[in-house]
Order: sequence, then structure tokens, then C-alpha cells
Amino acid sequence: MTEYFDQYAHDYDRIQPVKIEMYRFYHELALDLVPYSSDQPFRFADLGSGTGNFLSMVLERFPASTAMALDLSQRMLSASESKLGVSSGRVQFIQHDLNESFPAELTDLDMVVAFSAIHHLPDERKQAICHEIYAALKPGGTLLLADAMYVPYSEDVWRSGREREESSRSRRFSEAGIRQHEFDEHEEAKSGLDEASPERDRISTLDQQLTNLREAGFSKIDHVWHFWMEHLVIARK
Repeated sequence: MTEYFDQYAHDYDRIQPVKIEMYRFYHELALDLVPYSSDQPFRFADLGSGTGNFLSMVLERFPASTAMALDLSQRMLSASESKLGVSSGRVQFIQHDLNESFPAELTDLDMVVAFSAIHHLPDERKQAICHEIYAALKPGGTLLLADAMYVPYSEDVWRSGREREESSRSRRFSEAGIRQHEFDEHEEAKSGLDEASPERDRISTLDQQLTNLREAGFSKIDHVWHFWMEHLVIARK
């Protein structure tokens, strides 16, 4: 079931970049770290592609690239395809639950992108999907992983940080013309999801995620950026 993501698809591009304080920054940073020249052909997969925000950025900067976009929500994929316009012809859109093993065609890839997707998976599946990503990549292939992960904070720092986050988010919403109740409605829908729902947040620690990547076989892992709970990791096969 995709009750939450289907509902959120209509508002995602308006709310998500404002909800997450550094959203635009880490997308732009990740784009700058894609290890190809602008005219170089390469094939990549975008896991949990959503409405295709990072997907569209890569396709625009790298016009010789082709992609596979996977998402649980068909409405998200449809929004992505509409946004991409003529570039959608370079993309294979696949509705897929990342709790399930990769489709057979997800292989021989130069790059895998996973933005805000893996944190929805249970711990065992987080481990397994790192192995599947590794297997799907060509030798020398790259994983760009941007996601929410916990790092240890002192109780007082955590409390102050959360207070700052709520205050800053309210200000950003006001400046963007987004009413607080719009955000609250989506958060209430998310909090009401069934415990087994694939749309629930299941955030793990940074240390555990880095361990998962090492155990999958990635030989070079760089934790290149983090702000509060948002992290950007680059791993190479």
C-alpha cells in the first residue's frame, strides 16, 4: 500500500524542499560529486526516486546519461515523468517496493542513487539492499547515498537542536507561503501508518549504515557531509 506517498505526491515538491533545511544544498553537492564529465554516457538507477528531483538534475547536467527510476508510489513516478518532459524518454520507470529484491534488469550500472529511501527499510533489509546495490554496480561503480541517520548527541544538544529545527521550519514555511496545517496533515498521516507499512520511518545510525556498506564489499566509503540528521555518503565498488 502507498497511502502516504500517494497522498504526498501532489505536495512533495512544494513542501519537502522547505521542510528539510539543507535539501537544496545536499542535492547540489551530490550533483557536483557525480564522477562523470558532462558529455560522458553512463547508466544509473535512482532508488526511491520520488518526484524525480535529483533524477532531473542528473539528466539535465549529463545529457548522455540514462536511468532507471524505482519508487513504491506510482503517483510519485507519474509526477516525475511529467516533470521530466522529453527527458523521460531516457528513463525506465519501475514501481517497486525496495523491501523486495531488485528487479532482474537492475544490473550493470555505473551509478546508484538512493536519497531518503533506505531509512524506510527494516534493519535486515538495509543490510541486504547494500549487497544488492554492490552486485548491481559495475567494477568502479558509485553509490550516492543521502539519507536520515542518527549520530550520538548529548541530551541538552539534542533538545536545543530540535527546538531550533521546529522554529526554523516554521519560519521557512511562513516565508514560502506554506501554512503549518498543511505540514501537520501529512505528518499525522505518516504517524498513523501501520507498523508494517513500507512507508514508515525506520532510521538507523550512521555507524550501522557504514558497517552495512563495508560488509557489502564497498572498498572506498567517504562520509562527505552531514547536517543534524541528514548525511551524504559516497561508496565505490
